[in-house]
Amino acid sequence: MQLTGQTSNINVRPQSRLRKSHGALNMVGWGILMIIGAIVARHFRQWDPVWFYVHICIQSLGFLLGIAGVICGIILENRLGADVSTHKGLGVFLLVLGCLQVSLSPSLSLSLPPSLSETVACIFVRR
Repeated sequence: MQLTGQTSNINVRPQSRLRKSHGALNMVGWGILMIIGAIVARHFRQWDPVWFYVHICIQSLGFLLGIAGVICGIILENRLGADVSTHKGLGVFLLVLGCLQVSLSPSLSLSLPPSLSETVACIFVRR
C-alpha cells in the first residue's frame, strides 16, 4: 500500500493506453467534432463567412483525430492479434464515409465560401 496517493503502473498492460487512445480519439473525432461541424454548417449561416471557417476547422480537426484513432486501432490489432472483424468492418465503413465526405465535399475545396445572399437565392430558386 502506498501512502503517497500515487497509483502503481506495474500491472497495467501496455495495450490499455493504446486502447483508451483509440476509443477517445475516435469518439471525439467522429462522434463529437464531426457532428458539431455539421451543426455549425446547418444552423450558423447567418454569421457569414465566419460559419464557414469555423465549420472547416472543426471538421478538419475531427477528421484528423479520427484518422489518428484508426491508426491506433490498427496498431492495437497488430499487437493483440485479436479477432475484431465486426468492429474493424464498422470502422473501415466509417473511415470510407469520412474520406468520401472530405474528398467530395465542396465545402473543403479551395474555393471561397458562398455569400449569404447567394445561399438564400438558391433556397428560393429550388423551391
